[in-house]
Amino acid sequence: MTSSPDPKPEQVTWAQLRALAAASVDSIFIKDRQRRYLFVNEAMCRLFQCEAHTLLGRTPEEVFDRESARTVREVDDRTFARETVRETRELTIEGERHIFETIQRPLEEACGEVVTICGFVSDVTARVRTTEALRRSEQENRALLTALPDLMFQIGRDGTFLGCHAADPRALFAPPELFLGRQVADILPPLLAAPTLQGVRAALDTGTLQSFEYSLPLGGDPRRFEARIVACRSDSALCLVRDITEQHRTTETLAAEKERLAVTLRSIGEGVVTTDTAGGIVLLNRVAEELTGWTQAEATGRPLPEVLRLRDEASGAPLPELLAEALASRPLGGPGPRALLVARDGRERVVTGSRAPIRDHRSEVVGHVLVFRDVTRQLRLEDEVRRTQKLESLGLLAGGIAHDFNNLLTGILGHVSLARLRAEQGSPQDEWLLEAEKAIARARHLTQQLLTFSKGGAPVRKTARIDELIRDSAAFSLRGSNASCEFAIAPDLWAVDIDEGQMSQVLSNLVVNADQAMPEGGTVRVRARNLPRDTALPVDLPGRRYVEITISDEGKGIPEELLHRVFDPYFTTKPQGSGLGLTTSESIVRKHDGRLTVDSPPGQGATFTLYLPASPSEPLPAPHDEAVTSGRGRILVMDDEALVRDVCRQLLCHLGYEIATAVDGEEAQRLFLAAQEAGQPFDAVILDLTVPGGQGGRECVQRLRALEPDVRAIVSSGYSNDAILADHQAHGFVGVIVKPYELRTLGRVLQEVLAERAR
Repeated sequence: MTSSPDPKPEQVTWAQLRALAAASVDSIFIKDRQRRYLFVNEAMCRLFQCEAHTLLGRTPEEVFDRESARTVREVDDRTFARETVRETRELTIEGERHIFETIQRPLEEACGEVVTICGFVSDVTARVRTTEALRRSEQENRALLTALPDLMFQIGRDGTFLGCHAADPRALFAPPELFLGRQVADILPPLLAAPTLQGVRAALDTGTLQSFEYSLPLGGDPRRFEARIVACRSDSALCLVRDITEQHRTTETLAAEKERLAVTLRSIGEGVVTTDTAGGIVLLNRVAEELTGWTQAEATGRPLPEVLRLRDEASGAPLPELLAEALASRPLGGPGPRALLVARDGRERVVTGSRAPIRDHRSEVVGHVLVFRDVTRQLRLEDEVRRTQKLESLGLLAGGIAHDFNNLLTGILGHVSLARLRAEQGSPQDEWLLEAEKAIARARHLTQQLLTFSKGGAPVRKTARIDELIRDSAAFSLRGSNASCEFAIAPDLWAVDIDEGQMSQVLSNLVVNADQAMPEGGTVRVRARNLPRDTALPVDLPGRRYVEITISDEGKGIPEELLHRVFDPYFTTKPQGSGLGLTTSESIVRKHDGRLTVDSPPGQGATFTLYLPASPSEPLPAPHDEAVTSGRGRILVMDDEALVRDVCRQLLCHLGYEIATAVDGEEAQRLFLAAQEAGQPFDAVILDLTVPGGQGGRECVQRLRALEPDVRAIVSSGYSNDAILADHQAHGFVGVIVKPYELRTLGRVLQEVLAERAR
């Protein structure tokens, strides 16, 4: 007989191993050489409070904090070096410290290297801490009497000191042998003895803890104590006395710090709101009260959305999601999106701010703080800066257009003037040419308004009667309107020193404003009268004679709360308004040493009143009545426009002058110097002020004065608002001629300049 071979032990299957691992109360894991988890059992998942798939494939650095990951990797390295590691270590999981007993050993080898390792982990945190707690408790109980900082006295119902304990006998008010066996009333001051005896008897009768505080000077230093009394026998009680001087001082310091914090919160410029975890209001500072319209007392405990009503800046829709974000547990850094804050009274402000959770010493969220700032004025100022920059660019464009248009008008008006000389006076041709001159004058008025808009320099004033200007400006502004105009202008209205173009713009702005205030039609009333020197004025102006002009409408008027803002830049109540008309008008009037005011009684329309200083002089006769003035002499004309040079040549030749022309200041200097060297100097020069890309009149006149100090230079420009025209003599010129000009004006200016030289 042959014996059968010994039976082989049954091999354990992978399913059985997984079942064993699943039943284990210890955490089991397997890692590869990259230290990634290949397998974790259910106990391991419970430890990390996660699903297995969130651990598989992750390294220690992806699971633990930096310090714990470093510890785990060191043990892994030792295990992969074929060492079986048994140790107890402390790791942090999800912010909580754990104590583990760990066994790690190599699991599988390939090609002489360990490719996987396995580990068994037992969480012994509770056991270790319980053991440590028991040990500490025993130590504490043994050391309690010796380490207790409090003084302890045993006192009988009758007030007798029966015993005492003090870790430091020097802390006692007297040596024990001096008070043991004696009555409280015999040892302690009356103010301390009475509450002590009362507390002992109350503790014995009620079985409850009795406590009180008292002050007692020790060594000249006032100290604060707390006495706590509890029954220990039926006939005696224990009295524990603690020195709470520092605690009392700390409490006072914290109270003072709290008050300083409250003062700080009240004084900062941002609104501060704090809430509890449920979103109820806890605190509002002064600025938050002003912005929301709720007081601290009214808002406390109310839901945050009820007090802090935020809406979308563009659509005005409520923004509850912002409040939800504000109540999130994660901190949010930096300013939040802009939103409209609707106050309790309905006022809207644009705000932006930041929000963050408030955490206690355990990092648990106990509330939220929201800090927000009113940026309404800041955004308005930024918008005004942008609009100002756009207007400055538009102003430059308008000035350039006006300059070039005035050059064209100079050529047209010059040729019309020459044509009128050949037309028979009173003939149809003469009438047609006269109407053409009037049309050119209106075109010149339009360019003047463009120049005023382009923010030129000081007004070029001349003495004028303003009554016709008032009528013409009002009629022109109401052309095509369904409003009528009623005039009441004094027949003896004084003359004023004004820039007619600028003042026409002021009058037009005010009339248009009155017309727009009456969309259904009505009457614009325009009045003008003289105010003698002794008249009381409602504005701050020097005592002198003034012309008063009022323009009234029959509209709804201006609300009282907006009346003080009508002259502010960009302020307007009209949907299509720019908010610049009244601002520009007020600026022009001030440059004329006058004032512009507004009055609007409720429901009675608005009245704008214009005060202009009366002129001490009388206006010169109208230029169209003067005759053409001829003359003799050599004239040099510098202008970059060929059309202007050509028409100026023809006009001057017709007047009897010899003429030479130059395109810029450099050529004018060469011609001027050559004429001097030839012994045929120029009697006068007419210099264009602005030469794009070349030397203009400002620089040229200084160069010519260096050659001839007594040069008779006339400044000419299409920029009639240029400051040099208003004060030409200060810049070396002896005369001014504003484009567009015609034959009579050119002849008169030359006659005046050359007559001055002759004298």
